[in-house]
This record gives sequence, C-alpha cells and structure tokens, in this order.
Amino acid sequence: NLIREISTNIIYVEKLFNNKQEMEREARALQMIRPHPNLIDVRCMDQSSIVFERGEGNLLDLVSQVNIEDMTYQLIEGIRALHAINLVHGDIKPNNIVKLGQTIKLIDFGFTGRPGEMRCGFGTRGFMAPELNIPGCRQQQLGPAIDWFAAGVTVYVMRAKRANPMIPISRLLPFNADGTKKPIFGYDFVTEFINACLETNPRNRLLRVRRLVDSL
Repeated sequence: NLIREISTNIIYVEKLFNNKQEMEREARALQMIRPHPNLIDVRCMDQSSIVFERGEGNLLDLVSQVNIEDMTYQLIEGIRALHAINLVHGDIKPNNIVKLGQTIKLIDFGFTGRPGEMRCGFGTRGFMAPELNIPGCRQQQLGPAIDWFAAGVTVYVMRAKRANPMIPISRLLPFNADGTKKPIFGYDFVTEFINACLETNPRNRLLRVRRLVDSL
C-alpha cells in the first residue's frame, strides 16, 4: 500500500504480511541493519506490516535511466554493508532494488539470514547460484557467495536489458538452456565484476569478488 504521513505529507510504502514467520524474519533482519545509503530505510513497523521509504520504481522499470557502472558500485556497497554485519540478503535481483534519485537501494529482506543458516527455499530461479539450484526442497546453506552470484546476474541482465529493452529476462540471463555460460566480452570493471560473480565454484567466486571489490 501507499500511505501518507499526515504531519509531513510524505508518501511511504506499507508492506503487509499474512505469514507471521515471514514478518518476523524480515523484521529481525531490519532491526539489525544499520542506516546505509544503499539499503532501504524503515519508517516504522507493527505486528503485521513494515513501512518503508518510497522509491521511484525498481531497476527493471527504470532501466533506461540507470547508469550501469554507477549502479554496480552502489550495489556492491549495499551488499558489503549487509555482509559487514554478518547478514546475507538471499534474494538479490532487479525487482528487489529500487531507485531514489541517483541512489539505488536494496529492498525485500524476507530471505535474509545469517551465514551458515540452513533453509529450504530462498532466492529466485535464474538468479540462484549453481550450488542452490537443486531440484526439490532440500535444506540449503546461506552464505555471502550466493549474494555475489545473484548480483552478477543482476548486473548482466541490467546491461543486456539496457541494450534490448523488449526482450524477456529469461532470454537475457547469462546462461544457455544447457547450463553453459554465455560469453561475456570486454575488459571494463562491470565485465570483470560479472565474470567474478558468475564463477561456478563458490569458494573461487568469493576470492575473485573480494579481490576485485577490495581494490575499489
């Protein structure tokens, strides 16, 4: 829902929950998060809803307005802020990132948890790391490597969507139907980041990404 604060006339977004467990999980994560430019701000919460600042729209809706390189740097900072307090987002994708002016912010912390936490079901198909993409409902482990993989797919899709705005996301994902990776050309920072994030082995993925982002 969109709601207006009477005293300030500011419009906020209210997220309603039917599932108490989902509400509690997201509320716990949000209570741990420190204010950060690239993480959505919370106005208030009660037993069944959370009120957030309102964005202009998610990245896919605003793809023509997004500077991909700047978006990549800001996405990295948002992820690093979460990982610094020992949290994993668990469902990074363009629909879970909103734009406010020139700032992008991560939203939707319903899958967020501690590294090492075991859970059945999180993430979004197409953005899930290969170590999670197993048929059936099996307990999987949260870890920072899954956020980086999803971030790499997100940046790849945003760059591809910018060039081909009418093509469905399913055709823009960086993997072919047989699971092989599509070639990614270029030598700029964004391409390096995508290649590091899409590393199949999670240990190697973390090492490559950390070397890259630590150089920023």
